[in-house]
Amino acid sequence: MYKIVRDKDIRNGKFIFEGTRISIDDIAESILSGLTLEEIEKEYPSVNNKIFEYFFDFTKKIFEIEINSLRKKASTSKEIENLFKYEGCYNYLKNLNSHDLYKSVNSPKLKVCLKILLSILRKYYKQKRKDEVFIG
Repeated sequence: MYKIVRDKDIRNGKFIFEGTRISIDDIAESILSGLTLEEIEKEYPSVNNKIFEYFFDFTKKIFEIEINSLRKKASTSKEIENLFKYEGCYNYLKNLNSHDLYKSVNSPKLKVCLKILLSILRKYYKQKRKDEVFIG
């Protein structure tokens, strides 16, 4: 079992896989740059199938948190637009199983979702929390 943790003293407070220095951002940016999951595994030797599963579970959880937050407060057209985007990404990711991950890594829809994920995470990183833990 992996934990995805955030500590302001490690990697500038990015979400990382506990026991590594590999961040959620590293995996997302590698996929966005066109690397396959096999190439990412070669680039980061401690990455394996389980880490990819936790990465996608974490991504779904972040979208779920954002969706729930926006449902409560969405009042501007931009917030409503974001709600629809986040729901679309969440539903897309929810329907991927671990076997599909390797086939879908270069899908345009996944890349859009990962770009949105990175923008959401930038918002999280601006918050000055000490620690956060997501258990997969």
